[in-house]
Parts: sequence; C-alpha cells; structure tokens
Amino acid sequence: MVGHGINQPCAHSGVMGPFPHAAGAASALSSAVMVTGSFLVGLWLGQAMDGSPLPMALGIWFCGIAVAIFGWGFAARIRPPEIV
Repeated sequence: MVGHGINQPCAHSGVMGPFPHAAGAASALSSAVMVTGSFLVGLWLGQAMDGSPLPMALGIWFCGIAVAIFGWGFAARIRPPEIV
C-alpha cells in the first residue's frame, strides 16, 4: 500500500500533464483503467485461490511484468509537448 500511495499521485500527475485543458477527463480515464485492471486481477485471483500461495505469486508476477512493459515500453516513448 505504501508503494501504491507513492506511485498513484505521480502517475495521475503524469497522465494530466500533457493534457492541461482536459485534466479531469485524463484523470478519470486513468482511474477507470486502473480500477478495471484491478477488478480483473482480483476476479481471477478469487477464482484461482486453492489454498496455495501460487495464485498470489502469479498475480504479483503478472502485475510486475505489466508495469515493466507499460513503463519501459509505452511511457518511455511519450514526450511532453514543447513549450514555445
């Protein structure tokens, strides 16, 4: 939860930065995507729990890989607009 508390405000400010004219919509869309992803992972974990720690470890692994792909793959390519 500490990691989420540190990362979430930074992620939201990064989402809204390139779109100052539509900051509310950008924040809402970011939150909707985050909550939908959390719901899907939670739904899968709820169905996969069998008393062993394997489903939780796979869930953490999957989310870590997803963060790495989005962070290094997509977010690294986005450049803020130049101020003229």
